[in-house]
Order: sequence, then C-alpha cells, then structure tokens
Amino acid sequence: MTRRFGKAEGALIVILASLTLLTIYFVFHPDQATIIQFWNYNELGELIPALGICFVVCFLANLLPIPTPYVFVVWSAGYNLIKQNIFFPTLVAIVASVGCFLGEVASYLLGRGVAKISKGIEFRTVQQLQALLARHPRLAPLIIFLFGLTPLNDDLLIMPLGFIKYSARKTLFFCWLGKLGMSLIIAHLWFKLDPEPESWWLSMLLLFVLVIIMYLMVKVDWFALLEKVRVFFARKTDSPRPSLEV
Repeated sequence: MTRRFGKAEGALIVILASLTLLTIYFVFHPDQATIIQFWNYNELGELIPALGICFVVCFLANLLPIPTPYVFVVWSAGYNLIKQNIFFPTLVAIVASVGCFLGEVASYLLGRGVAKISKGIEFRTVQQLQALLARHPRLAPLIIFLFGLTPLNDDLLIMPLGFIKYSARKTLFFCWLGKLGMSLIIAHLWFKLDPEPESWWLSMLLLFVLVIIMYLMVKVDWFALLEKVRVFFARKTDSPRPSLEV
C-alpha cells in the first residue's frame, strides 16, 4: 500500500530544495549571506527594542494558528544581550513567555467561543482529548507543560482544552510554565554556541530544522501518538511475568 503524497509533502520538498539551492549559492557567495545572520541584527542588540520585539513577535506567533519561527527572535536577542549583561537573556525569556501566554489566552478563549456556537457538532481532536483525559485526568498538566516546552503548535492543544472547558487556570499556568522553560533554554543557548559572524551555515541549518519541525507539527496526529505511547506502556505493565516455579 502506497502512502498518499499530499500538499504538505509537496510544499516540504519545494522549500527544502529552495534552501538547498540557497545554501549552494552562499557557498560561492558568502558575502551575500549576511541577510540570514539573524544574530547580528542591530535592533536586537539594545535591551528595550529587543524586549519589545520579543514580546510582540511571541504574542502574534502564539495568537496565530500557524507555526511561526518566533524562537529565532528570542535566540537572537539572548545572543546579543548576553554580551552586555549576563542577566539580560533571562529578562528576554520572561518577556517572551508573557507574550506567549497572552497569545495562548486568546487561543483558549477562542476554543470556548467555538464550543458555544457549535453545540452538537463533534470534532475528532476534541474527542481524542476527552478520551485521553477521561482515562488519565492527572496527565493533562504534564501534556500542557510539554507542549509549551517544545516548539509544538500549542493551538493543537489549547483550543480543544478551551472547547471542553478544561480549567483555564491550569491550562494557562502550565502552558506559561512550559513557554518560560523553553524561552530560558533558547535565550541562553547562544552562550554555549557563540558562533562567529561568518558562520552563515548555522542559520541555514536552523532553517532546515525549522521547516522539518513545522512539517511535523502539521502532519503528526499528536493525540493519536500519545494514545499509542500510552497503550505501549500499558501492555508492558500488564504483560504477565514469567513464572519462577520449577
């Protein structure tokens, strides 16, 4: 049986091919690669503009239902500001997490609104989430935190949680906690890498990784994946132990 080749796969191939051609071009014209060296942007080298940009970008990225590479902005700001003060990246992470939090508030409220105007209509994602929470009610905070801690599209989880009227306090708190953790990691990561300005290849590598992550965010059924993981470990736990009797 052959897998269906859809629009997402076609878009992935086109984008990866374009990035490959761009990489080849920069190999022969490295002086043109400054446009993608995002860590050298002057606007992110000053505290107040950097905080403002991080807040707005993170807010909009978490408000919109499409994957957005806002982590690049947090990453760039952390790299530039750590040269001025070792505590500035932490401040960047806090501001970024607040922007993410406010964006997720809108997503949660949107889920609540959809629930009110679509009574009687069943959604597959919502049904999967309800079934998962019914079996493991204490698992929800961990799932919310992990979605916030990773580059996964939180709207895939936050909106359904709003739809089923799951606790707004728990949803938003654990989501913010995850976003804060992710922002702290990203904002301080450049302290370890500290690439040379000529290292344009690092930006290209990150672009490739970002495109693949965005594809996975769109294509992977995360609730079905969680269910498969749960079933796998349940079978391991329930499997009979070998008898020691002779």
